[in-house]
Amino acid sequence: MRRPSFRRLPAPRQPSVSTPARARSSIAARLRWSLLLSSTLPLLIVGALLLSINLRAQQNSVYSDQIDLAKRVELDVSRRLEQLRSQLDQFALQVRPSTTPTQLRGQATDLVNRNYPDILDLVVLDGQGLEQLHLIKLLVLGDDSLGSRADDPQVQRALRFGAADYSPIALNDDGVRSFVVTLPIRNDANTIVGVLRAELSAEPLARDLSIAI
Repeated sequence: MRRPSFRRLPAPRQPSVSTPARARSSIAARLRWSLLLSSTLPLLIVGALLLSINLRAQQNSVYSDQIDLAKRVELDVSRRLEQLRSQLDQFALQVRPSTTPTQLRGQATDLVNRNYPDILDLVVLDGQGLEQLHLIKLLVLGDDSLGSRADDPQVQRALRFGAADYSPIALNDDGVRSFVVTLPIRNDANTIVGVLRAELSAEPLARDLSIAI
């Protein structure tokens, strides 16, 4: 009788424990990330919306402030120009054939004194464009220094069409920003008999505009 032979049989394979553990850890990580995203994403969206709304509100506030400032500067500039224009118109009404040269010189000097240094140059011209009176700042030029401005386009528009004119702002010979106002002078019959030419300083206007900017 043969003796049974005991051969070494392979041990049965043990079930793997690491695979289910790895799967559980992966599922837990996914849950954590899902929970984190679901809880923080709405906060991020709300925060971005709040920042956008706040930025837009600040922009609107700054824009409104700039608009208000621009309107105030515009009002100041227009008021300043209207005051000067009103005084020039009143002076032009006083230029009459009955006004003596002494009276005219006194009225012109008073006008420049009240508005110095805004009025840089003031000239009274007759119907031919010849200077009858010329003040440079506070200095009255003598009769031998008077000239002709008949070739000035602004003077010709005032004489021919009775048009009031404003020149562009530019630097004058003294390096001051200025512009020229030209007004027709009329007699009692509303006939154009001359021209009033005034060079006005634009420096106050430039300062107001620089504040607005």
